[in-house]
Amino acid sequence: MFEINSRLYYIDNLKAFLIILVVLGHVIQTSDMDFDHNILFRYIYSFHMPLFMYVSGFVCYKPSQSWGVLKKRFRQLMLPFLSWAFINACLVGDFSVLIKNIFHPDTALWFLWVLFFIMILYVACVKLGEQWNIKSEYIAIAVVAIGYSIMIVLKFKYFGFQFIAWYFPFFCLGAYMRKYESYIKRWMRILMWPCFILFLVSAYWWMRKEPPLFMNSSANVIYNYIYKGGVALLAVTSILTMFNRMGGVKNHYFNMLGRETLGIYAIHLFLLGRFYEWFVSCFDSFYIVSVVLFTFVLLVVSHYIYRLLSICHWTARFLLGIEDRRK
Repeated sequence: MFEINSRLYYIDNLKAFLIILVVLGHVIQTSDMDFDHNILFRYIYSFHMPLFMYVSGFVCYKPSQSWGVLKKRFRQLMLPFLSWAFINACLVGDFSVLIKNIFHPDTALWFLWVLFFIMILYVACVKLGEQWNIKSEYIAIAVVAIGYSIMIVLKFKYFGFQFIAWYFPFFCLGAYMRKYESYIKRWMRILMWPCFILFLVSAYWWMRKEPPLFMNSSANVIYNYIYKGGVALLAVTSILTMFNRMGGVKNHYFNMLGRETLGIYAIHLFLLGRFYEWFVSCFDSFYIVSVVLFTFVLLVVSHYIYRLLSICHWTARFLLGIEDRRK
């Protein structure tokens, strides 16, 4: 098993890889009118957020959880979500936008909102397991079953419920993977390449809002969820293991990005929203070069804005979720 320092480095590297994919995906989404049929976009979106949730669960795992951790997560996640939503409402001069962001968080920084409520569910599972003297895994499975039933049968989509229900299993998978890491790591290494090859093949038909290309549009939605969950699970298993095998390889820039992912996530979306028209006008020719260049520029600019915001205690707390401004 890797030492703690080694594990943190490979997790930082993985988080940096994922935030690069997040920015790249948003650049493609902004610049390509038919982005849902862009093959690179489809591959990225088939796994990057499930893997981000997995990593979040992995780093949040502790043998015992307390309700007090939710106060910290509120400051880390919900304060930035509400602060950026408030700033956006002020800039557009319409405070109904703020209410819309709460009812439909996918119109704002949905990942922060969803991750916070997933943390509430996870901590509740752990505490109930302690109180009832049963494994929290069993309670988590029950919560997943209830959440998926509501999502599929009732199609309830307010307050980001569909995202909370969909990503909760990936978060739990990360948490319990860390709990049982010593037992299953050998098998993950054996399955790494077969899973990666299967992912590359199966993700080819992945679509964001539609059934996979090989599936009839009238097919039962359950088959669609099984397919998408399977594709994401193949990617999670293989890509996580690849980074795990890198061990303690240190890369200054990747480690830096890995520590700033939540801030870069918020800042780059703010920049895209404010400079959308100018941004799109720059993609008249040399599309691939432009995508790569703008992804790089967004990452660099977001990083330096993050550094500036982290200098001030208040901007660090409300916009970045950082309580201690000392870096």
